[in-house]
Amino acid sequence: MYSNRFELIALRCSYACSTPREAELIRRRESEAEFIAGEIVGLVLSYEKLGREAELIESQLANHLLQVTIQEARYRTGQGSTRNMLMLWQRTDTLEARCQERRIGQAQDKRALEILTGDEDMAAARVSSIDGSGGCDRNRTPDS
Repeated sequence: MYSNRFELIALRCSYACSTPREAELIRRRESEAEFIAGEIVGLVLSYEKLGREAELIESQLANHLLQVTIQEARYRTGQGSTRNMLMLWQRTDTLEARCQERRIGQAQDKRALEILTGDEDMAAARVSSIDGSGGCDRNRTPDS
């Protein structure tokens, strides 16, 4: 019956509001609320996507570190090349950097959500719980 939601809101406001200015303010508030809701959904989806990507990279890093350990043992006994070891160590650094980039992206999305929702308690808790690497550290063991 109505072509869009704003026409319906305008109709409701015309009955509830005493002036056209009040109706316009209500329409504007509804529009801003929809925009913010869309932003929140986008940020939550981005946060979750970055988390899954970081977990995948962490898994790749764990497997890679096992390979590095094996290759280092072989290298010490003269069965590997310096070039190969350098490539493995560079790959370790690359995986760690990629993982940390995802975790930083998550932290940025979380902060944007905190700003949009006005949740300062969540911001304070986040600052006290940050460990820096988010599981992307080669020295981190699975139990820590």
